[in-house]
Parts: sequence; structure tokens; C-alpha cells
Amino acid sequence: MLHNSSKALDESLVVTTRVQLQGYGLSRYQVTKITQALTPVTKKGRAYVYLVSEAISSIRATLSGSRLKPLTRQQLLVVLDNLLARLSNIITLPFNAASSSHPEIGNIAKQLLRAMSDTDRTLVSLKATVAIINGKYKK
Repeated sequence: MLHNSSKALDESLVVTTRVQLQGYGLSRYQVTKITQALTPVTKKGRAYVYLVSEAISSIRATLSGSRLKPLTRQQLLVVLDNLLARLSNIITLPFNAASSSHPEIGNIAKQLLRAMSDTDRTLVSLKATVAIINGKYKK
């Protein structure tokens, strides 16, 4: 049974599919092991859609196992980094702009960080699209 079977997928949710996880570099077996305990949010075509946050916790649980081969651990860490980058929506300022002696520096820093965040978000979105394409056409 799907998590949200009666509702349309909320656009604010960050989601992934098995094909996309394969595109990030995991094998079909590894993807199945990671997603078997997850509850799909919805179905997109023939593919189940999972929350990225749940996939991250499943990968972390898999990484906590002691019997992983080094190559598998490395592949899981790469995928984990890619998924975490998709969730990065909090930016902390390195200083308190309100107490700064130059408030215009704080405003410029906020604008710069906002622009960097938008660029990073676009880059992560493009990487997710590449992962989907790689997962579909990988042989």
C-alpha cells in the first residue's frame, strides 16, 4: 500500500526512484536491499517513488553493518553524498549580520549565499536527472 495513494505528490517533497539510485552507481541488488524496507510515497508510471530522507536513513543503516566490502561501502557513501546534497536547504551564516559593524556586508553575504544555494540546488537537480538517465540506459 502506498503512503499517499489518494493524494497527488507534494512538490516540496524530495523523492527518488530505484532507477535514479542505480544511476548514482549502485547495482540493482544494492538498490533492492536499500528500498525493500521503505514505504513508497507514490507511483510514477511503473516506478515506485521513495522519500530521499528515508533512503538516506536506509543507506546509513546499511553502512553501519560490519560485513560490507570496501567497494560497496565506497559506492554507498557516494550515493549518500548525492542524496544529502539534494536535501541541503539550510545555510548558516558564518557571522551574525545583525551585530556586524557593517550591516551592508551582512546583506551582501546573505545575497551571495542565496545565489550560491540556488546554483547548488540547480546543480544537484541536474545530477539527479543524469542519474535517472544513467539508470534507465545502463547495461
